[in-house]
Amino acid sequence: MNKFTPTVLYHSKLIKLEQIKSNEKESQARNQSVDTDNLKRIEQSISQIKLQNPIAVEVVFIDEQDEDKSEYKLRDGSHRFKAYESLQAKHKNTINYDKITCVVYEKHTGQDAASDWLQWQHQQNEHLEKTCRRNSFDDSVVTAYKLLVSGYLDKDAADLVANGNWANPLVNCALEDWISANCKGLSNNQREEMLENIHAKGGSLYNSKVKKYTRNDVRKLLVKNYDIPTKGRLPLTSNSANTTVWVATDQNWWTTALSPVYRVLNTGVKETRNDIVFHCRKGGVTQIDARRKDIKNMVNVINNWFSSNIPAFKHVKVIDDVKILGQKLAKQHGEKDGEFI
Repeated sequence: MNKFTPTVLYHSKLIKLEQIKSNEKESQARNQSVDTDNLKRIEQSISQIKLQNPIAVEVVFIDEQDEDKSEYKLRDGSHRFKAYESLQAKHKNTINYDKITCVVYEKHTGQDAASDWLQWQHQQNEHLEKTCRRNSFDDSVVTAYKLLVSGYLDKDAADLVANGNWANPLVNCALEDWISANCKGLSNNQREEMLENIHAKGGSLYNSKVKKYTRNDVRKLLVKNYDIPTKGRLPLTSNSANTTVWVATDQNWWTTALSPVYRVLNTGVKETRNDIVFHCRKGGVTQIDARRKDIKNMVNVINNWFSSNIPAFKHVKVIDDVKILGQKLAKQHGEKDGEFI
């Protein structure tokens, strides 16, 4: 995504309201929403002290012979523009509100013009020092969605969502980068909510709210559920049950799954029950689902091989169970933090 900086033609120019097109929906970060309270405040301010901050418009067409026939597009200042329209309707007997002061920008003819202007307007509305209303949460959701599907954030991500593949990690990567750069002051929960809402606009359930367990988190859960010693390197055997607990992650799942096998081959006997507790440290829901499937398949292969080839294990599993730690905490998944699946 390239940074777009429009070229100023006039820093201050009076333009008739009817010459300005204000309904360019695809390039309006405001999502066409009107804050009525803010609109009233702006009207009152303009009535008392006139317009203090010009609106921004882009040239559509310049008539060198008759300026009144020139046309412009509104690019920033939708509430100020609507306030002028309201005042003009209320004061039809005067010409005080027939024209509005504008910063006039050169016409943008590039391929990504609409997206450039949308991104630029969103940035304008984020400036805290400006007197205008900042982007609402929904304004940012709609802006991000438009920029995503247009390919402005990432061409590959746009292709993915066009084919309904919202779950691909590249999609959220593009969105998270944009949110981080353009929506300051959001909490982690608000970022998650914004991603969820953007997905919803595309008809997708957002695979968010993924719990990433630390070693201490896992240790506490194992102490609680298995009564293992509070100290010592894993795997550990429970104090109250003859069970050895092995912990696997997306980074070591295959070696962990083989570890009970090595122990059995080394000792020649299965000394304890073997349970594997699995969780992912990285990645989103797609990777979590894939790795869960991988480790379960591998455990099945191990148990089936021993059952088929070693008489002593015909009715005995080398690995008794694979317990999955609930990580996908979004409502649609129904998993809970700290519970085994």
